[in-house]
Amino acid sequence: MKSRQRRAPLSEGVAFSYELFGSVDIKNEEFLNFTGEKGPRHNSEITEFLRNKSFAHGREPVARQPSYLQFQQAVDVGNGAAEESGAWNNSFVSLEDAAQHVWFISQRSGGAMPFARNFTTADRFLKYAEEHSLFPTEPQEAEAEAPNEPLTAAKWLDIQTTNKALITELLTQFPVSEETLNNCHYLDGMDALSAHSALGYFFFNLMCTPIVPEEETGRSRQTKSVIQRSLEAAMEDKPRSFVPAAVPVAVIVFPRWIITVHEKPFHELGDLLKFLHINCSDHGSSATPRRRRQVMTAPFIFSSLFQIVVGHQLDTVSLTTALDRMGDYVFKVEENAKEREEVIKRITNVRRSFAECAAELTRREHIVSILLQPHMMNSFLTQERVVCQQLESARAHLLRLSKDVGDSRDTVVVTSWYHNATRTWKIICRGNKATRQMLLLMEIMNIIYPVVAFQMLYTMNVPVPFDSGGDPPVTNLYAFFVVMGIILLYLLLCTRAGYAFFKRKRWSTRLLAE
Repeated sequence: MKSRQRRAPLSEGVAFSYELFGSVDIKNEEFLNFTGEKGPRHNSEITEFLRNKSFAHGREPVARQPSYLQFQQAVDVGNGAAEESGAWNNSFVSLEDAAQHVWFISQRSGGAMPFARNFTTADRFLKYAEEHSLFPTEPQEAEAEAPNEPLTAAKWLDIQTTNKALITELLTQFPVSEETLNNCHYLDGMDALSAHSALGYFFFNLMCTPIVPEEETGRSRQTKSVIQRSLEAAMEDKPRSFVPAAVPVAVIVFPRWIITVHEKPFHELGDLLKFLHINCSDHGSSATPRRRRQVMTAPFIFSSLFQIVVGHQLDTVSLTTALDRMGDYVFKVEENAKEREEVIKRITNVRRSFAECAAELTRREHIVSILLQPHMMNSFLTQERVVCQQLESARAHLLRLSKDVGDSRDTVVVTSWYHNATRTWKIICRGNKATRQMLLLMEIMNIIYPVVAFQMLYTMNVPVPFDSGGDPPVTNLYAFFVVMGIILLYLLLCTRAGYAFFKRKRWSTRLLAE
């Protein structure tokens, strides 16, 4: 079977593996080399860092090994003195660090390795930008490149902070509107797209996966998305507060710049850096044929982030597991009322989770559909072929996932209908049993009522037609036998009803089709 696989040319773009990308991440003390230098040239620094970290923080659990980003060290300015960044530009930073940071990531011309610089305040970054002339002198300079011109690497500014003054100080260096500035100050809780053609940029709001401490188990260490945790909480009957909130990330895409603003670390950031490190860096020898390295442009960074966000939303395994567990709960004999209430509660929670997932998928489908419309082909965001391929792949994955979620919702609806029909049928059966027993008792009472009436006549000393000791005596036996026959008939009917009542132990209700 393996020999029949078609070998694609090396220059062809490789489709993004959504469901496997989270499980093939390189864990166990991974260091992403963003120093701008090719090859591991700082093994001694990594060894010293690991030694200091082990003494400072103790031995970390095996199930939780965060990745670290290795930044570029201070370089010579040109006059023989080094930049004053050694005290504040840390060489290693964990991707799960929740502290405030301003990261500048870019790639030098000529297909060089990408590099990153770490800043803690806006003043230090602005000083670095002024020394290296990062900002254009005129706003019109940041226009989209012509189709025939070679692609140039973009400048990526990642801001993680809750300080609105720092965000304002940095974003005012770019031609952004007041609405965009407010959206970065107060991040929205859903995916959104806003195109600013006059100012030449796109604004996106993406909901990403938060980084939460995992349970120490021997299972897979793949990070679970918010929807996956919501389904697990629904099946385990846990409160809504058990599910962590998604991390909103504001993304501003210019032709030469891309800015990401967020308050907390998110899992997709680490995968995006790994993805860029794999596709924009040279890891093999020159004798080994490899795909052409991608230029780290702003559209490529955004499309990579978007497809990673889409890929981390949900997978088919989580849907199948939730449906199987739901079937185990519903298709079983319900012994008490408490179990029935738990089943109803879990069905309701799962249906709510699927509805939220479908709404999130619809919003992301709307974003990618707008970006792939014909009138957007002239935009700088979709001029690169690899970006269009990534967006089309993300849209195909969203459509397939929407179909799976729709089928899962239909399955849950059918399961809920079966559960409700089963409960209704049991109630009808019990009600019919009680109704039939009541009707039989009423029939027995109606049969016994004449006998009781005759007994009352005897107790009231009423003359009867076969009294031989009366005055005058009644000697005709015709009336006696008539009354005796009626009494025997009623006694026979009463005996038959009593036999049916005590002999029949099962009171079943059958469908009309049976």
